[in-house]
Amino acid sequence: MFRKKITWIVLTVLFVLTLGASFSLFKNAFPILNIDLKMSRQDAFDKSAILSSKMNLGPIDYDQAATFGSDNNAQNYIELDAGGSKAFIEMLDKDIYKAYTWKVRHYKENQVNEAWFMFSPEGELYGFEEKLSEDLFLEPLSSKKARKLAESLSTDRCGIDFSVFELVEESEDIKPSERLDRAFVYKRIDHSIGEEGEYRLKLIVSGNKLTAVKRYVKVPETFKRTYEEMRSFNNTIAMIASYGLFIFYIVGGIVVGLFILNRQKWLLWKTAIYWALFISILQTVSGLNFLPLSWLGYDTAISTQNFLMQQILYSLINGIVDFILILLSFVAAESLSRKAFPEHVQFWRLWSGRNAYTSEVAGQTIGGYLLIGVDLLFVTSFYMITANYFGWWVPTSTLFQPDMIATPFPWLSAVGMSLHAGFWEECLFRAVPLAGAALIGRRYGNEKIWVISAMLLQAIIFAGAHANYPSYPAYSRLVELIIPSLLFGFIYLKFGLLPVIISHFGYDVVWFSMPIFTSVSSDLMFDKIMVFVLTLIPVWVVLRAKLKSKSLTDIDISEYNKAFEVQDKAPLEVEKDQNEVEELKINKNYKRNLYSSVLVVLAVVFAAFNEKSYSNLSLEINRSEAISLSEKYLDQSGVKLSPDIWTCLSGVYTGSLDADDKFIWKEEGEEVYNSLIGDYLSNVIWNIRYVKFDGDVNDKTEEYAVLINPDGSLNQIRHKIPENESGARLKEKSARNIAVNYLKNKFGLSEGDIQDVSSEISNLPNRDDWTFIFSDNATHLLKDGDLRIKINISGDSVTSFKKYVYLPEEWERKEKNNATFANMIKMVCYFSLVFFILYAAAASIARWSKGKFNFKIFKFAFAVLSTLSILNTINSYPSMVSGFSSAKPFMNQIIMSLGGSFLYGIIFAFMVSAILGNSSLKIKKSSHIFSYLEIALLSIWGICLMTFAYSLKQINPLWISGAGGANVYFPVFGYVASNISAYFDKFIILMFVLTLLNDITDCSRRKKFLSFFLPLLFTALIVGTEFGSSGGPDNMLRWFYIAMFYGATLSGLYISYIVYDMTIIPVVVAIVASFELAALAGTGTYPGMLVSAIISILLILFSSYKIRSYLLNNMEK
Repeated sequence: MFRKKITWIVLTVLFVLTLGASFSLFKNAFPILNIDLKMSRQDAFDKSAILSSKMNLGPIDYDQAATFGSDNNAQNYIELDAGGSKAFIEMLDKDIYKAYTWKVRHYKENQVNEAWFMFSPEGELYGFEEKLSEDLFLEPLSSKKARKLAESLSTDRCGIDFSVFELVEESEDIKPSERLDRAFVYKRIDHSIGEEGEYRLKLIVSGNKLTAVKRYVKVPETFKRTYEEMRSFNNTIAMIASYGLFIFYIVGGIVVGLFILNRQKWLLWKTAIYWALFISILQTVSGLNFLPLSWLGYDTAISTQNFLMQQILYSLINGIVDFILILLSFVAAESLSRKAFPEHVQFWRLWSGRNAYTSEVAGQTIGGYLLIGVDLLFVTSFYMITANYFGWWVPTSTLFQPDMIATPFPWLSAVGMSLHAGFWEECLFRAVPLAGAALIGRRYGNEKIWVISAMLLQAIIFAGAHANYPSYPAYSRLVELIIPSLLFGFIYLKFGLLPVIISHFGYDVVWFSMPIFTSVSSDLMFDKIMVFVLTLIPVWVVLRAKLKSKSLTDIDISEYNKAFEVQDKAPLEVEKDQNEVEELKINKNYKRNLYSSVLVVLAVVFAAFNEKSYSNLSLEINRSEAISLSEKYLDQSGVKLSPDIWTCLSGVYTGSLDADDKFIWKEEGEEVYNSLIGDYLSNVIWNIRYVKFDGDVNDKTEEYAVLINPDGSLNQIRHKIPENESGARLKEKSARNIAVNYLKNKFGLSEGDIQDVSSEISNLPNRDDWTFIFSDNATHLLKDGDLRIKINISGDSVTSFKKYVYLPEEWERKEKNNATFANMIKMVCYFSLVFFILYAAAASIARWSKGKFNFKIFKFAFAVLSTLSILNTINSYPSMVSGFSSAKPFMNQIIMSLGGSFLYGIIFAFMVSAILGNSSLKIKKSSHIFSYLEIALLSIWGICLMTFAYSLKQINPLWISGAGGANVYFPVFGYVASNISAYFDKFIILMFVLTLLNDITDCSRRKKFLSFFLPLLFTALIVGTEFGSSGGPDNMLRWFYIAMFYGATLSGLYISYIVYDMTIIPVVVAIVASFELAALAGTGTYPGMLVSAIISILLILFSSYKIRSYLLNNMEK
């Protein structure tokens, strides 16, 4: 068909017409095309530099970062609830509010002082904001003088006309330096948005300096919650599609497909690896192109080195994950397609020298581009027709990123991100299901039915996976994308992957590069050229081949899939004799060495042991008691809630060891810390919420939260009230009196015991709310920092309070930097272990596909772990729903939470069980079988050394975790199930590590240094996951010290004992786990702790005995 001229004439005419029609409709469909985008990134930098010097804003020596974007909150509100897209475009045309702005940040490492400048697309100053150190003192001004100064300077600098503004809010904030900051909020009176929306202006005067001019749109709470509900439906559809993607494509297509094709020797890896590496690197580089924008969120308390390392680390981890997923998708898609569609050209050979300029390949290449016009016209027409005739809403801003022009190389990300989406999505979403269905149908019959079903499935999943974008109704994205998905599916069935990849790629390029072509700045001319040149690379490949070929030919039959022949691989290396491990001879004095070493380490640990001091509070009441108490406290407060209307959700807030905990512990000492825990320092507390999931938006906004202390006493009853509910409008003095009286009655604090810090009013449609912050000078005077209480008043009633520690600015900034470094260490260690487990599972499944697998023990482990996971998920239902938002439909949140938990639990159980099925088969016949007494002594030896590793001086508070497990139906079962699952995970992973070590070192007979290094590396990663947390190392020296002890312990056990009898691994791990449970069982940190620990210990020890017995018997066979 590609040799017929009429075909190309029709396609070309169709392309020109559809492309022209699309561009003619663009201005009505895309608001960004209605702005006059004259300012470039460099222009924004230059102008902000001039203004910074002129207005004395920000640090003198500074770095810059810029972004260009839209106010999505304002756009969504106007388009959905205040006139539609026409009203939004009219707002832009009349210059009422600049929804699209450039923002430039001036900042400097280790300096609090920074400045932000906002510019209109034309390049005019639209606002600014400066952040000053809280320790900087500036002379205070009276309210009248401060307001006069703010209005005068904002008029001169930003051209604000105050004749159209009215003051609605005024607040003040006293900084530690005694500087008085005042804020003035105005609303625009000549224009309004909807019923409750307002154009607002906020001015801030810090001391005697104007530090902020900010224009924004106040979006009503009712819309925010309505929008949240709408987005819930979007996300639910996307989540269901993700479940389908995972089950049918990842598990069915990739895992099962590769499993079967690997057995049949049908997989081709080499070219797929090259392409996956190229695409993932290009995607990573495209992401790094946005690195300059990350400085917009940079906390100057963090060193630039730590920040850069953190960003690069994120990119590297994402790149690795991306590479793995892309590689598996490419291999599965190409291999399944090659087997399913013999009439297609072999995908990896399409652009080889002699194939690129053939009628088939050239036709598919050019045809892919000609489809782009049809796609664009369909989407543009779809948006306009559904919006104008059906009232549908799809914000077109979701199709592109305005920030693209704020990157150093806009062309790079526009092309790179498009190629990634086009190539990967067509392979996974199109080829895998359709080719897989064709093969299944060919195997079991009714091939057409299977393919048609897969065609519908892939269209629904592809459309649904993109439904997480904002849209209304929620299924609009499904309708929009199902038709193109079906079209692309039919093209794939007919021609293969090339035309759909090219079309998808070019289509995405149009959207991603739209901000580039919208700008009239000459600075972006090179980017426009690069986008055009790189998008046409497939065409250049064909033209290059044309220069080398004499004429257009038909592709040789040997290049089709049907010509592919499975190549016989070289015979595998014969495995070593199963009994070769018997050559290992254990030291004849091993018993004497074992007994003496245990006595020595016991003596050392006893002499050097430092008892740990745990500071967390014990949870004394269970879930049912907490709910009963909440009902009692509500009744005592005169609150009557009908169970037919209100839903009770129980939650346990376990707190976290944060900067305030470390500050008090280090600066004030353990005694003061223990006196403040559960008061100014958050710890375990019951949070019983009463919410409504039915009714209108306002009804569902109201909420009660009964906070109950660990001993069952009432902490407070929080009452959340809708913003538009009627209430009093109090003056500051009257509102303050209410707050002061509350402090006196609730905490016994007189007015002399407190000091005013700040007061802030919120002007709502039918009432005024107040927030006061006081300093508590009576409870305890800190050497530095402050104990503070925040009181929230709605109308004339106190609705909540919060007690917290105010940290010194310099101390907090230093701690942030340390925490950032600690988080990087934790992240590296955590993902290294995750990648290792993924490798272990993949290697195990690969051996399974070759028949080298212990299926019996796999079935046992999978049955136990998956059952425990499912039952534990059901048991944890109260904890799962405890944080549900009343703005979202209850069932939507259940689908997203419950489905994900079930899938994760089953898949992880499958992976761990597969690892056991592999590693258990690699255990050779033991050269020596240890008695259980000897195993117990080995375990005690290991426990002593590990305990000694942590017997360092305690420099941070310690908490015992696990109190959150009380918020389930049956806490004892929950704890037992979690403990057993954790035991299985630990011993199975350790068994894989040590059997892998056996393979690498030939049971420690060669490369002996690895027998120490690999255990050290493994334990260093495990210890590193606790870096900076309670009980974990908080500096590099401690980390290395503990890792060395752990590594030496594991290495010593392996070299001296385990290598001779690998079956002791589950028993040793069981004894260590039992010791850890027993050590904390008597603390009573949470209800049922002792009982669950006893049951867990018994079951773990019994399981270890049965597993070892099985391994021993299995080896004998």
